[in-house]
Amino acid sequence: MGNHKLSGRQKLITVLLACPVLSICAALSAAPWRGAGTADEPYLIADANDLQAVGADPNYWDACFKLTGNIDLSGFAWSDSNIIGRCYSWNDPNNQAFSGIFDGNSHAISNLTLESDGGDIGLFGCVDGQQAQIREVTLINPSIVAPWDEGIVGSLVGHMDAGKIWRCGVEGSKVSGGQSAGGLVGISEGTIERCYTTGTVDNRPVAITESGGLVGANFGVISQCSSNCRVSGAHYRGGLAGENYGRILDSHASGDVTDGLSSEFPLVGGLVGGNRDMILRCYSTTLVGRGGLKGGWSGGAY
Repeated sequence: MGNHKLSGRQKLITVLLACPVLSICAALSAAPWRGAGTADEPYLIADANDLQAVGADPNYWDACFKLTGNIDLSGFAWSDSNIIGRCYSWNDPNNQAFSGIFDGNSHAISNLTLESDGGDIGLFGCVDGQQAQIREVTLINPSIVAPWDEGIVGSLVGHMDAGKIWRCGVEGSKVSGGQSAGGLVGISEGTIERCYTTGTVDNRPVAITESGGLVGANFGVISQCSSNCRVSGAHYRGGLAGENYGRILDSHASGDVTDGLSSEFPLVGGLVGGNRDMILRCYSTTLVGRGGLKGGWSGGAY
């Protein structure tokens, strides 16, 4: 058609059509962190206030985040409202899982203290999504407390329905309560790779409960992981996992597994309490205490 200039009317239409785009951009830029929340430009988490803001707004739980340094949570009152990804019970319409990426960037979060009323409990309550990932972050001296008969409890994640945890650690964990409890994750249905834990896990046997140094119950894949924890109190308890319904590969456990309290018919194992599936190239040097069925490696296969 050749070159031509826009008329005044055409210029006005062009500006009006552009306005919604500018408005959307402005809304996205209102996030409380630097960055864009994408894989190439994640939101940057620099301090405890930034981390609290992640848990405060579910609208960002599908975004990408990255720590820029170590974070000390001493003096911060963490509560259920700060948990990132909150799920209350199976099929609850109010469930909102974290489905994004959290990159610890090889940094640590220390002195997390959380006392919860129940549900999925940890720094991340529930994680779900094939692309969901938590990587390269270490928790130091976390204390996670739940009711004895409620909740799925882990220092890092309460319940991982899907996703991956990679190269994460927990040092000096104090996890207690819940129906399933683990030093890293309460229940995992995803992949946990190259992770480790130290500390204590105590889960009183009020019902059929599981506790493990790394994971309470595993339905997914655990690979190249280790745990050195004191595990006590649950119906099924193991140095690495309370129960295994999935695969555990190239992993090991140390520490000790003891009673804490008696239960009707416990399964106690140095590596896992009860095993229903596959364990390959694993070993345990865990001290094993009293139990209904006990073993240096597994309390029982069934």
